[in-house]
Amino acid sequence: MAQAHTDSNGFARAYWKVGSDAGCGNNRVSVTSTSILGTTLFCASATSNPAAQINIGTGNNQRAEVNGPTMESLRVWVNDGVNGVANIPVTFTVTQGGGRVNGANTATINTAVTGHAEVNFTLGPEAGNNFVEATFSGNTGSPATFAIYGVERSSQPTSLTGLALDNANQPIQGATCRLLIRGTTLRTTFSDSAGHFTFANIPAGSARLVVNGLTATAVNGDSIPPGSFPSLPIDLVIVPNAENRLPMPVLLPPLNPNNARVYDGRQDVELTVEGIEGLKMIVKAGSMKLIDGTVPDSANPAIISLNQVHFDKIPMPMTDGVAPPYSGTLQPAGSTFDPPVQIIFPNMTGLPPGTTSYFTSFNHEFNRFEIVATGRISADGLSFVSDPGSGIPVAGWHSSTPPPAPTDTVSNIGNKSKPGNNEPPKSCTTVCIPCKDKNPMDPVYLFSG
Repeated sequence: MAQAHTDSNGFARAYWKVGSDAGCGNNRVSVTSTSILGTTLFCASATSNPAAQINIGTGNNQRAEVNGPTMESLRVWVNDGVNGVANIPVTFTVTQGGGRVNGANTATINTAVTGHAEVNFTLGPEAGNNFVEATFSGNTGSPATFAIYGVERSSQPTSLTGLALDNANQPIQGATCRLLIRGTTLRTTFSDSAGHFTFANIPAGSARLVVNGLTATAVNGDSIPPGSFPSLPIDLVIVPNAENRLPMPVLLPPLNPNNARVYDGRQDVELTVEGIEGLKMIVKAGSMKLIDGTVPDSANPAIISLNQVHFDKIPMPMTDGVAPPYSGTLQPAGSTFDPPVQIIFPNMTGLPPGTTSYFTSFNHEFNRFEIVATGRISADGLSFVSDPGSGIPVAGWHSSTPPPAPTDTVSNIGNKSKPGNNEPPKSCTTVCIPCKDKNPMDPVYLFSG
């Protein structure tokens, strides 16, 4: 906020530096006067800076049959550190394994308006690791490198093996492991004392593995109470006549029992996270439906909980390499809420009051984090509060959006620029006003009668 006085011609002026987020008309300044009724609103559009880095979006660490396609495409995000950059040619190159990107050894794809580019990948003829690098001309950082493991058929029966661990890489015993192939539940097993679980003599095809840590009984041989770990669904492809292994252990973060609450649908329930002051989520009365379609009531209440999980310990990687200030899990996973769960969490990145911000959640249907809620920073600047009707619609993994890039504070009150002077102050790097009659480097003029 800045204050200026009108000159002898009735003009007041200030330089305006747009923020770090690119968008059409997404920067706005309102102008008021104590002696004049009404408000004048200035609107400016901000474009992204030149491309500075490339990150993996989705498609890394897959397993598929040799000479076969991956389940997901290989997707990257080119950005300036905050915003995606469009129309950047990205070259994908197979560096090991003999696979093909869009049917060739290399493929160049221009980024879309969001800064994303993707290719289809077919594995090479031999079992083992396939590597694909993606980069753009002028990239001074590291390329995005995908690793895809090729599985070869043999004469052995089809099987699936995996490992359930906690965030300290200790084995979880007693987790319920359920395998669905082509939408049909095949069978259920449990992780052993070493965290291993196996499905033998199974059919091939698209599958979903659900590892339910709520039933776990021990960690590294030490007994634990039920409900100490969340559940996690994983989508994969079962290769026939092969020993299929998960590409990485199933990592389940521990749940804090002090964060658990009983919900019977009769009244709103407030969820908090021990150790994070100002973070809470409100589950509205009568809003919740469990993943099996049942509705909690006084006879069959649900245990719901909210827990923080460090972003690099979330079982699925964050999209585009982001590092959010807060990430966590709302359990039981897969439960739906109508209206959505209201979100209130501390303003961890110091955004100004009234700033619009977002909240993301992992969509298991499309295997990606998506924006599910919008909100604003409260008037006192202390909290993010989700907008009315907005919030978390499905329980599971979630996060706040990452912080914006740092910007310098620019103050131009008392600057001696005059109307028509095109030189901004030395501390100002970007001045923009969408007006065809003004030079874009002119200051913004605030009119007063």
